[in-house]
Amino acid sequence: QNSATDYFDRREQVPSFASVCIYRQRDYVVGEPGSPVQVSGLEITPSLLDVLKIQPVLGRNFSDEEMEDGATRVALITSGFWQEFLGGDPETIGRDIQLSGRDFTVVGVLPAGLDFASDARIWVCGQYTAEERSAEGLHSNSFNMLARLAPGATLASARRDLSALNKANLQRIPELAALISETGYFTDVVPYADHLLRDVRAGLIFLQIGVLLVLVIGCVNVANLLLSRSTGRVKELAVRFALGAGNWRVTRQLLVDSMVLSIAGGFLGLVVGVWGISAVQVLGADQLPRAEGISLNLTVLGFTVLVSLLTGLVFGLIPALHVLRSNLRDLFQQTSRTGSQGPSSVVLRNFLVVVQVALAFILVVGAGLLMRSYLVLTSVDPGF
Repeated sequence: QNSATDYFDRREQVPSFASVCIYRQRDYVVGEPGSPVQVSGLEITPSLLDVLKIQPVLGRNFSDEEMEDGATRVALITSGFWQEFLGGDPETIGRDIQLSGRDFTVVGVLPAGLDFASDARIWVCGQYTAEERSAEGLHSNSFNMLARLAPGATLASARRDLSALNKANLQRIPELAALISETGYFTDVVPYADHLLRDVRAGLIFLQIGVLLVLVIGCVNVANLLLSRSTGRVKELAVRFALGAGNWRVTRQLLVDSMVLSIAGGFLGLVVGVWGISAVQVLGADQLPRAEGISLNLTVLGFTVLVSLLTGLVFGLIPALHVLRSNLRDLFQQTSRTGSQGPSSVVLRNFLVVVQVALAFILVVGAGLLMRSYLVLTSVDPGF
């Protein structure tokens, strides 16, 4: 948490920041008394739009002069609010609206599809008194702060600059130094993505590990089935080799089989993903940061295609390499035994089964421990 004083100090005295802003959540009652509609909003500094690199699609941003105490109260509205409450009227700019009994002048309309504070429908310009801008204002920490690093700056340099500024402030205000020493407060700079995910990162990593294990188990299973299928085609492959087919031609044939399976699996995975996203948005959107923005975009599609191709290639090579390591005489010997498996084939298949069972065991144990932890937490007596 930060104060308005922190904002004014850091924008002037932290060279590692190209731009810095503060904001806090506010709820507003829109309209005349007697017909209230409550909406979520933000109280911001004009620099928030600079930090986010966005511009109003209609009208303008706030100015620094409008942060002065007693200046005209101004507001930016979201595209959704503009359409729903004001009918998308292009004459909205300059119009007054009542927010919690006070008149605000609409100076701009924000672009559609904002993924920052998406529930906030009205952004108002904060106004700060002389006391809030002074050293005494350091005690009032009710704002969130975002900053954009200057070119060439790093997190380490930003931390050094902030540390130097904090030391100077503590020397100016001895009683604040005592408070900071007793409470153990400190200032840190973290990437915004880390800030968003700090409460769910461990759970997401655990989930990703589980997904990876399931993927590998499925791939090993398919590789085993392909190996079994190639063993049943020993006679066909032996004849192809005898007729002069090269290693690459036979490998290509086996890889095509695995690639078709992996691409089909990737397509089915995308279908399940569409259903899964709908389920997340219905069941747990409030537990994940920016869950409303989760979607199947081009990045997800590209990643799915890449993983499908890689898994098809890697695990399709297992049966292909097994066949290529056998010479023509070995293949015909297996053919003479009516397609029975050779010793090397049995060893490889047994190895794949062991890997599959081992990975499944790890996954089941992890799921069991997670369920046990959940049951223990739900049985804790809170004492009230």
